[in-house]
Amino acid sequence: MGKIIETVKEFFDSLSFKYDVDDDSLSCRVSSNSGGDYQLAVVEDTTNNIVCVSLQEKIYVPCDYRRDLADYFTRCNCQLAFGHFELDMDEGKIQFRFSQLLQPETMSAEFFGTIVRCAISTMDRYRAGYMQIVYCNQTASNAYAYSQKSNPQ
Repeated sequence: MGKIIETVKEFFDSLSFKYDVDDDSLSCRVSSNSGGDYQLAVVEDTTNNIVCVSLQEKIYVPCDYRRDLADYFTRCNCQLAFGHFELDMDEGKIQFRFSQLLQPETMSAEFFGTIVRCAISTMDRYRAGYMQIVYCNQTASNAYAYSQKSNPQ
């Protein structure tokens, strides 16, 4: 197990989170104040000192809404300073992912906490828009306008 995963464990232990861990990854379920229920996965590449953090939404996107949702995520991704949204067009799974180069010796649990909070905040920020597509039959354009109105910068 790499140093980064050890630090990630320290962070989750400080919050009394339950998680699954193996040699180079850790996963757990996280919930947000806005109602998001996500599966968090952290994968460490010890050779290149890269950590990949991903949040997967628990909802399943029916086929009829995937095209609009892909359009919506393209609009969202253009606005993001870090990370990106992905939509598995075959399985209908929504995910937010980003990778970061890190020096294992200098990464603290507090710093990792900031990374996780940023990822959850980004997922939450655009959640209202993609829910408009999946549950309210809105177009990508309308959903994006709704998400911008709901979460002014």
